[in-house]
Amino acid sequence: GEKMLKFELSHKLLQLMSTVPNNIHSLLTTAEGTQCSSNLGTIRFGEDELSFTCFMRSSSVFHAEQVTLAMTALAELCGFELNIPATMAAWPPKAENRLGEMAQELFRELTGNEYKLLAIHAGVECGEFAEKNPEMSIISTGVGGGSGAHATVETMNFDLTELSLRFLTALIEKLAREG
Repeated sequence: GEKMLKFELSHKLLQLMSTVPNNIHSLLTTAEGTQCSSNLGTIRFGEDELSFTCFMRSSSVFHAEQVTLAMTALAELCGFELNIPATMAAWPPKAENRLGEMAQELFRELTGNEYKLLAIHAGVECGEFAEKNPEMSIISTGVGGGSGAHATVETMNFDLTELSLRFLTALIEKLAREG
């Protein structure tokens, strides 16, 4: 048979999901871009529990901890317990980034357009690499031009996807030549 949540539990869950931070929390003060953000993910219903994921991204450990404290308080106020199994390592932007500079120059050569280096809340996996090798130059690059990211209505611009592929191929070739 079909299982349903009791009214009180569903009301508390709705309160929590509508108040838990689910957006950009802070912007960088030293550069253009996002410093800390999070978003709600999937809801799972088990025999005796329900859970939902909330994915945190931040270039600052301090800001991630502040949002986690807020989420913990909201969960407790709504009668739930917050469990954060893992967080992504922070990836603070560097003032000097040789790879970023190389990417800017190459993109300008290929397209005649500016390649903007921004700190955004994507490419969070880069924090894991940066944590293990803080001296590494890292960029996370993408296509853009689409809409509805991470939703069932997401679209993408195939012309920009093709341009992105050409750019990445040229960047890898340049790195192989020049190191």
